[in-house]
Amino acid sequence: MTTVTKAVGNTANLSAEEQEKRQKIAAQQEKIARQTLDIGRKEAIEGQATVVGERFQKLATLMQSSYIKPDVQWEIMDEAKQIELQACVKRVDELFENAIDAAKKGQDVVRDTALKRSRTIFARAMQLGADERFREIVLKRLDVVQQTSIRGSSEKAKIDVKQWHEAAGIDDSPGGRERRRHHRFTDPQLEVHIDGVGYETVNWSIGGLLLNAPLPYGKGKTIRLRLHNPESPAFYADVCEVVSNDPNSRKVALKFRAADNATLQIIRELKIDGREPR
Repeated sequence: MTTVTKAVGNTANLSAEEQEKRQKIAAQQEKIARQTLDIGRKEAIEGQATVVGERFQKLATLMQSSYIKPDVQWEIMDEAKQIELQACVKRVDELFENAIDAAKKGQDVVRDTALKRSRTIFARAMQLGADERFREIVLKRLDVVQQTSIRGSSEKAKIDVKQWHEAAGIDDSPGGRERRRHHRFTDPQLEVHIDGVGYETVNWSIGGLLLNAPLPYGKGKTIRLRLHNPESPAFYADVCEVVSNDPNSRKVALKFRAADNATLQIIRELKIDGREPR
């Protein structure tokens, strides 16, 4: 993700000339960032998960000194996460096919190497927010690979690509790229309690929270919090990291440290009640 505390800072005392200069720099930085997304998107289609991950890590570093507005930074890095997730899903799929082919040929070393690589990239996909259904399907495919032999067939390992991507939370339909940006939810609005003070979310996702909160924390600060859906009596403790803090808009972006975080519990609660977050 990105931070704006160093670059954006407080612009109230800047001259009009300096503010205009910063706006031009921000526009150029945003252009470069979106070009980087386009390149990563092409690499994701080819399943270059490691390349995409390294590219977007450099993008996150670039954003640390960016003048881009916090909400635009949030959007760009959320899009980067979804693109990297697509690359991971594609690569895991390829590695499973390689493992099956190797198993059918009796090439145990090749099979085991492919499976080892698939586990690493699968773990990254889960960190990026792949659906729990994706975990279940991966485990089923892993079982199929382990049972495949020279005499066996890989037919039962085949899975519809749409089902595979849906399980990972990837939208391949027309306009899917735009809809992926709306994986952040505004309803229900969640309550966040930090150091005994309550705040409300602007939006939230399985990856993090955006708050209207004048918090005195800089990028990288670890925060312990309690998360609460006002429609439910349950409170969930979790740990987040500050990824941006804009003193002008008073918006703070947080990301969860763990993939299995409090928002997943809240989503499960909502589904039990017959609701979906919006």
